[in-house]
Amino acid sequence: MARQILKNVGTVAVDRGVAAVKTPTRAHMRKTLEGVRAAAALILSALDDGETRGFLDAASPGTIPDRLAICRLMSDLVRRAEEGVSWLVTENGKTKAGRSRAVPPGSFPPKTYCAAIIAEAWSFVHGVEPAPKHQKAVAAAHLFWRESLEGLSMEETKLALEWMRAKDAKKSWGEPLNGWWRHFKEAKEPHVSEMRKKIRRHLTECKRQAEMFAGA
Repeated sequence: MARQILKNVGTVAVDRGVAAVKTPTRAHMRKTLEGVRAAAALILSALDDGETRGFLDAASPGTIPDRLAICRLMSDLVRRAEEGVSWLVTENGKTKAGRSRAVPPGSFPPKTYCAAIIAEAWSFVHGVEPAPKHQKAVAAAHLFWRESLEGLSMEETKLALEWMRAKDAKKSWGEPLNGWWRHFKEAKEPHVSEMRKKIRRHLTECKRQAEMFAGA
C-alpha cells in the first residue's frame, strides 16, 4: 500500500515543493496577472474589429475557427486575472505589503501535503488522527519527504528541494523533525480537506485491490 501511495501521489508533493521555492512576490504576480488581462482584452478587441479580423481571416489556413469560443475564453481570462489581482491588493488598490509571497487561496506548503498523506494513512489504519507532535507520525512524514526527493530525476528540481530541506533544518535548530508539528496542524484545516479526500480514495482503492488479490 505504501508503494502505491508513493506512486500515485508522491510526485504532487514534489511539484508543490518546486512551486514553493519559486513563488513570486505579490508585486510580480500582480504585474503578471495584469499583463494576462491586458493581453486577453487586446485579443478580444482585435476579434471584435472587422478590419483587424479581416486580416486575421485572410491569413493561412483561412477563417479563424470557433471565434466565439475564443472570445468566451478571452473574456474568462480577463475575469480570472481581475479576480487574481483582487487577492493581491488592498481596498484602495495598492499591492498588499508584507514578506509573504504570492499564493492563491487554498494553497499550502509541500510539507503540509506530506503531513496530510501520513495523517490520512494513519487514520485509515489506526482509526484515529495522530496528534501534531506524534513522534512516529512525524518520523513517517519526514521519511516520506526524503523519499519523494530521492525519486527525482530533474537536477534543477532536486537542487531546489535540497535547498528547502536545508532551510527547514536550520529553522529546527539541527533537528529536522521539530518543524513538522505545524504541518500536521495545518493538515487538519478545511482548505486541505479536498486533497485529503483524494488520498482517502487512493487508500480505499489500494485496500480493495489487496483484498481482491488475496481472495483470488
